[in-house]
Amino acid sequence: MKSKIIIFFIPLFCFFSSNAWAHCPFEFQNKSESYCLEVDWQNAESRPQSKFIETQTPSPVLNAMTTPSSRRLFSKAHILVWKNGDVDHNAVYLPNLAIYPFMVMPGGHSHGARSNFYFDADLQLYVLAEMAFQAMSEGCWQLRLKSGSQDEQLLMNIESFSNLTADENLNQSLMCSICSSAPQTSPHHNH
Repeated sequence: MKSKIIIFFIPLFCFFSSNAWAHCPFEFQNKSESYCLEVDWQNAESRPQSKFIETQTPSPVLNAMTTPSSRRLFSKAHILVWKNGDVDHNAVYLPNLAIYPFMVMPGGHSHGARSNFYFDADLQLYVLAEMAFQAMSEGCWQLRLKSGSQDEQLLMNIESFSNLTADENLNQSLMCSICSSAPQTSPHHNH
């Protein structure tokens, strides 16, 4: 009976320890080092005048094209970066890292959008803020990453917005599938 119990606990231990080491939601390279990052969406912000103010609406938020600028909600995320393999996820600052919103469309057209990306030394993480995602009839919002001389990479398609219904989010997800499979013409980003 003892051998059965030992055999049971060894695989269980291996399962938990391998999961701790394998936690890397998004992996990327920077100067031949491997890093991980995780995106944690925060409450959206509004800008009724010229100052950004936190709202109670979770990000990401999709604004209608007809929403006046004074009533738009700006999505915000915290992004933690750590060396791949660091089980404690100690924050790392990479001076040549850029993460920004990007729109892809089925016709191959693509474009960036304004945002504010910076490292917050007090929080020990990156902040990606001031993103006014606007609804388009056909298109998929993404977050993209560029690190040093590495090529631009897709970080994530944004397929679910907090202010949309389940059906509207399903349509967003389908549009992202269509856009991801469409060939893209020379993308340009604006960050």
